[in-house]
Amino acid sequence: MTFAALAAGTALLAAGCATAEAGSAAVVGDTTIRESSIAAQVRELNEATGKPVTAPNAPVTLSLVNYNVLYELVNQAAAEAGVSVPPGAVDKAYGEIEEQAGGEEQLLQLATQQGIPPGNIRRDIEVQLTAGALANKIAPGLGQQEQQQALLESLGSFSEDVGVDVAPKYGSWNAAALQIGPPEDPVSKRVEPVMPNGITELPGQ
Repeated sequence: MTFAALAAGTALLAAGCATAEAGSAAVVGDTTIRESSIAAQVRELNEATGKPVTAPNAPVTLSLVNYNVLYELVNQAAAEAGVSVPPGAVDKAYGEIEEQAGGEEQLLQLATQQGIPPGNIRRDIEVQLTAGALANKIAPGLGQQEQQQALLESLGSFSEDVGVDVAPKYGSWNAAALQIGPPEDPVSKRVEPVMPNGITELPGQ
């Protein structure tokens, strides 16, 4: 089982408009990803993995910020391209993945092993399906690998168009790599970016 997160509204196409403000982990276009939301996801993941709920976890926090930025990019780009996924398709995919995993408990275990809080599973599946539909629209008729590459390149360009601003303590957005790079301040604690599992993988066609 793989999870993925990867597109936009016309109102967001003002290059460089994203500006991180106090209390925000990142800003994608005009959408703010709040620090409080990331903290809640870290707590949920800590609880699911048996760690103290309030235990700090810098690598996981960075990974979750990256996840959420990618969620926004996929959803925004898909909206700009007129691509959407019916709720029924998400329900069906969720059921299939749950069955393949061997049940709900096993699904939760697999998700947490990949750094995905239980509460994000359905959203992650929806974004994965959206990414697949967006890739098909961007590069119709091509093979899955070619569509994946086209999607990644398109999202990189899209992130530059709408603007992605990350709180300095996490680093800075690398559009070419579609991930957050380490902080430039050498005094800051270096935390290597953790890319979400399956980021370059699309649902089976």
